[in-house]
Amino acid sequence: MKTHISLKICTVSCLSLIILFVVSCVKDNSLLIDDSNSERYKVTFKVADFDRFTSPLGFKSAASATFQKRASLSTSQSQVGYLYYWSFNQSSLDPDIALQAGHSISYNNGLIPAEYGAGFAFDTYAAGQALSFKGANDIIVKVSLKNAQTLSGIGFDLSSSGTGPKDFILSYSNDAGANYKVISAQNQFTNTNTSQAKNSFAYNIDTLSLNFNQDFYLKISLLSGQRGTASAYNEATGIMRLDNLHLLGTANVIVGSTVYDNFAYYIFNALTGELVVQGEMDFTSSTTEISESLPMGVYYTSFVSNKSDFKLLYPSNITHYENYYYANPFNNFKAVQFGKTDTLTVDQNISQNVKLKRLYSQIKFEFTDAKNLSEVKRIVINQDHEPFFYAPFNTARTNPIVDQSEIELKPDFSLSKQIVFNQFMGLLSGARPISYTIEVYSDVALLRTFTVSSAIKNNVQLVFRGNLLIDQSQTANFAISVNEDWDGEVITDF
Repeated sequence: MKTHISLKICTVSCLSLIILFVVSCVKDNSLLIDDSNSERYKVTFKVADFDRFTSPLGFKSAASATFQKRASLSTSQSQVGYLYYWSFNQSSLDPDIALQAGHSISYNNGLIPAEYGAGFAFDTYAAGQALSFKGANDIIVKVSLKNAQTLSGIGFDLSSSGTGPKDFILSYSNDAGANYKVISAQNQFTNTNTSQAKNSFAYNIDTLSLNFNQDFYLKISLLSGQRGTASAYNEATGIMRLDNLHLLGTANVIVGSTVYDNFAYYIFNALTGELVVQGEMDFTSSTTEISESLPMGVYYTSFVSNKSDFKLLYPSNITHYENYYYANPFNNFKAVQFGKTDTLTVDQNISQNVKLKRLYSQIKFEFTDAKNLSEVKRIVINQDHEPFFYAPFNTARTNPIVDQSEIELKPDFSLSKQIVFNQFMGLLSGARPISYTIEVYSDVALLRTFTVSSAIKNNVQLVFRGNLLIDQSQTANFAISVNEDWDGEVITDF
């Protein structure tokens, strides 16, 4: 009898353990995503500032607010929009959009402007910097029309100080600047009473007869103009600012362009870490929305855009958020890359805005040498710090990147005594050390080697300011400036 009772107790105990185990398993499995049984919900991601990040050939006028996207880089086709656009927001003469190289901006018979002031918002571009001129008589913008099919419009914003110009003559040349023809003889500012007030100008030039194999020169000849309550015109001290300069037209996008213009996204199960969705699209796509169907659950999301000459570096096989990372080769120094990581809870149909942030900082060297730098023919930059990579969901990951690439530049210091490159960093919460060794060469010899260092995070403008070439009587220190309104600018002496 005792044995029988013991057997019954043992049987009940075993059954209880089995039931508890099954219940436990069911409870644990309820936390996981079951693609086959769970109800699925539509999740829409709306990418904020999509157009600005892609630098589209965007067409905007008073009659149209519709963007015409950049033509697909894999085909050859006409595209209406910006042939050239300068926001000057990076305190640089480099245009945000350029059909060809060979562009320049000068004033007063070849002087190169290097000062910037507060600018104006335009299109999808924020109110950042404007190009500033002091004592300018005329401004000349030169661009290449190679691969352009039409040149239909010109526009820009101007402002001036109390003693600055309030009118100008706009003319153009298509014969290397030998002869100029007037586009508009009178261009009176509408706001003359407020110093540095915005005055916008736009011109339809689709009737001009142009040779697209020759460069196009645009000339702004400054005049006193009607001054209202402004001070008397002073050509020597008056300050004028130029912003949002753009040329509109159609262009032929060439097959085989090396530009990699890509947007990618990765969605991971936050509980298991497994990759659930992976997507990729060309930035030339007309959509700014991404829609996916996901079961109920919690997810980690990663979005990244890359406009550059090379693909980002990813793991060969992304299956789990612990092995997920991306990086950019150091020599891909013109890359413009933005990203965003987030946590997403899905229990209904949802729409989420995704605002991308810069994954890089801008590094600028401003050389203060009084002498001509024409003997400098080549500059080589090596990164001495650990190569940057970004693993958003595994901060303890060891660095998987081996990058011994270098930046090699052949600067033309007759145009500007500065060099600029982008340093990929990822999305950082605090400053990280950076260090560079710079080698300066003539045609036949190494002229100088020096090292600079600082500590910054992403989304910063860092400026090293000092002499490129030194003699024994000079110090080799650079001044450092950090601008964190980008998040910012940093200046360092060298």
